[in-house]
Amino acid sequence: MSQDLSLIQNVEKDMLREGLLHVQSLLTSEDLARARLQVLEFYHQELDKGLFYSADEAKKLGLLSDAPPPARRVLRKNNLMYSSMNWFVQSASFERLSTLMQSLVGPDLDMFLARVIVTTPQGHIPEFIRELYEPIEGQLHGSINKFLRSETLRAFFFIHNPWHQDWVDMPASDLRFFTTLLPLTDRLAGQAPLYVMPCSASVEPQSMPVPHEEEENTVKLLDGPVPRVLEKRRIIAKAGDLVCWPARTFHKVEVNTSDEPAINLRFNFSPTGARTGLTDLSNLVPVSRSVLSQLVETGPTDPKSPAYVSSDHLQLKVIR
Repeated sequence: MSQDLSLIQNVEKDMLREGLLHVQSLLTSEDLARARLQVLEFYHQELDKGLFYSADEAKKLGLLSDAPPPARRVLRKNNLMYSSMNWFVQSASFERLSTLMQSLVGPDLDMFLARVIVTTPQGHIPEFIRELYEPIEGQLHGSINKFLRSETLRAFFFIHNPWHQDWVDMPASDLRFFTTLLPLTDRLAGQAPLYVMPCSASVEPQSMPVPHEEEENTVKLLDGPVPRVLEKRRIIAKAGDLVCWPARTFHKVEVNTSDEPAINLRFNFSPTGARTGLTDLSNLVPVSRSVLSQLVETGPTDPKSPAYVSSDHLQLKVIR
């Protein structure tokens, strides 16, 4: 108990100091092994069937034209995290993750947009796709879902991800959310290196591509009232760790030069009532509630309590 309390206190201090958190070995060994095996089996099954369209197929489908193709989305019913991997949100690892997030957000906590993210090995990506997305500098994004051959998208595939803040995923939000990343494979050597700019959570939201000048250990942000020089730090994360940041912390993922996919689970967490910008509210999952919220939302639990009646549809009037 004292060890968990000490961890939570350190989590709060680290997040407030840098707008960044890295906790080692958050996942239990059992949950890590089960999740990793499940996603790797999914990946290699898709790889054996032919992961991407050929250049001729992509051309016929209009994927290589200047006009943007229809968006290919991972529907909730097909999402691995809401189908075959929905066990994870009932796991001991998710309970520990939720406890840490409650210490940062509060007891009224929601989770949204659970997903599996795969940074595909460079060697598994056809050359014509690589030519479109490399080098990473100046790119708007590194999502390669539109080139996936499978008719049913179940995970999110990337070649890389240039410097960005996560508000770009939720532009209609009020920015009150954390991103949590749980690597199921190591992020060492060339395994999709993850970089962050500590202390950048105070920077105003910036559109992509982010104007910047990059050195080995620093990044100069060129947009804004004045140029700002921030630390560039690589996160040396191992399978089972937790990496977390708020919506405005800058980060990037470089090309995966290893032989295996870099696989992560990702969850966003927000305080209940925050404007997430979600268009499909089925992606919003209540995680925990304060006593007051439980009473307002469902009423007392005693069997003698009358049946709960919602007041959401009523216009309350005070008459004294």
